[in-house]
Amino acid sequence: MAAGGNGGVDVVYYATPYVEGVGSFNKPAAAPPTAQWDVYMAQSLDAGSTWTNTKVSTHPIYFGDYCTTGISCGTPLSGANNWGPDRILYDDFGVAVGPDGGARITWTDAHDSWGASCLPGANSATSCQTTHVYFACQNGGTGVHGETITGCGQVAAATAVSTPTPTPAPVIATPNTAAASGSTGLAPLFAATALGGVLFTAGTRRRRSRRVT
Repeated sequence: MAAGGNGGVDVVYYATPYVEGVGSFNKPAAAPPTAQWDVYMAQSLDAGSTWTNTKVSTHPIYFGDYCTTGISCGTPLSGANNWGPDRILYDDFGVAVGPDGGARITWTDAHDSWGASCLPGANSATSCQTTHVYFACQNGGTGVHGETITGCGQVAAATAVSTPTPTPAPVIATPNTAAASGSTGLAPLFAATALGGVLFTAGTRRRRSRRVT
């Protein structure tokens, strides 16, 4: 979560259409390998009275369950209590506000490791996935202070911020290995594609893959 201005706040989160059940002690039950997750951002410019939700990732970033029970992750306690045991996503997930008021988002993404033997479905184990970090920069819509964002790190010359109005905007997530179609010219490693919602540019930063055994 990041905040700024007069009641502005950006909240990022993982979400899946799959509705998880309840495990022991009212903790979330494990999700099946068919559950697919995406990155979203919710923005409020009026101290939480209204919200605009935007899908940031353009592809599912992960499938299966992930652990939300702290030190029990990966231990026999998870299986015994029907909790998600997997920790592949770790805690590499966050949002910050840039000088322009736009959101900067990073998250752990496993999609590029998907292949014939590692796909969402009953026959794949969540642990087949490996990850790297994605980064997204808001380049359209409304900034957290009420600015009109015109590009990553750019705002309209005369933006009124006294009475901000949420503006639905578009998103993306493309690897930084090549320029993508629809590039805004911000940099050859990033691309911008209007998809509806808040608009982001995004790319990937490689790191050592993590696999849980």
